[in-house]
Amino acid sequence: MQQVLDEESTRWIPVPPAGDPIEVSLVFPDAKGKLGEHPISKFVSPAQMNGFDEVAIKEKPKAFPFSFLFAGSHLLESKEGPRKYACEYSGNVISISTFGDELLCLPGIHGHQNAGLAWQVNPEGLPDIGTAVILRLRPKDKNNKQ
Repeated sequence: MQQVLDEESTRWIPVPPAGDPIEVSLVFPDAKGKLGEHPISKFVSPAQMNGFDEVAIKEKPKAFPFSFLFAGSHLLESKEGPRKYACEYSGNVISISTFGDELLCLPGIHGHQNAGLAWQVNPEGLPDIGTAVILRLRPKDKNNKQ
């Protein structure tokens, strides 16, 4: 998100996202049909940057977080019907890069220039294509630090 710093010259400054932590998990059946809940971090791992020597990663990639922030997106007026969140138009509902219109985002500002934010899907343990999956969003227990 950005805010106007100086209306006279219309300068903008980045504003880090803020909001309550939200745990994101996937719920799907195991081989025996029993539903299991898995943190989204189980299925995201640092991307292998082989062949991309121009991307210099100065620090070891951190583990993918267990929770996101409820940034809230922005409510936009609609000429027809109720107001809509900006993320409904862009598709940035849950985002690992900061666009400013997402509903859930990672803490801090993360753009394409953050080489340390190169993630890939870790398919180990994911269900077969076509399996019904529940995306569960749960307010994080503020007393439980992860």
